[in-house]
Amino acid sequence: MMNQKSRSEQVLCVPRDGLPEEWLEEMTACELSMEAFAARVPDAALSWLPRERAEGDPSFKQLIPYVVVQKVDGVETACYRRKGSEVRLHDLWSVGIGGHVNREDGSGLDASLPGVVERGLQRELGEELGLSAPAHPPVFVGLINEERTAVGRVHLGLVYRLRLTATDQVRVDRELDSFSWMKTREMDLDRFELWSRLALRLMDCAMGGI
Repeated sequence: MMNQKSRSEQVLCVPRDGLPEEWLEEMTACELSMEAFAARVPDAALSWLPRERAEGDPSFKQLIPYVVVQKVDGVETACYRRKGSEVRLHDLWSVGIGGHVNREDGSGLDASLPGVVERGLQRELGEELGLSAPAHPPVFVGLINEERTAVGRVHLGLVYRLRLTATDQVRVDRELDSFSWMKTREMDLDRFELWSRLALRLMDCAMGGI
């Protein structure tokens, strides 16, 4: 069940019928640039909807920055057990740091889709990892989608890769339960949410192997 803050927030959405069909397959991991993504999703198509409504309305997709955090060499990936406001994912493991893009993220000078998403991403990294200016900024990799679950049908994942160096200090929020670093090639993916499996597949394809 959503808490009162989640019920009252407005989140960034796009109508499902305005998205390419190839993005909305049952299992999608699509490599593309942010420029290509923004070109297919014009700013005029974006909507701010109450989250409580959006979570139950599959005619819209909520845009979710989903950051996969790794050590600089990619050998280890940050993982945690799901808690927080999305009870439908509790007890599954995840590699995704991020969340909804809120109305406040759209109040800057750059109101374009990339600019608004970037502010939402930076806010989430600050809240969840205490990161304000990592040595290497997050890199957009592509998008993920799944239509098998109630959660998946109302969200579209925008996947970023963030590589941390020894100089990047993280302060992990308590919602990231059991936060730990796991060997990227040794993770038991059956324990992870579907989005995490899709994101790792996407990153592997984009990089020609980690």
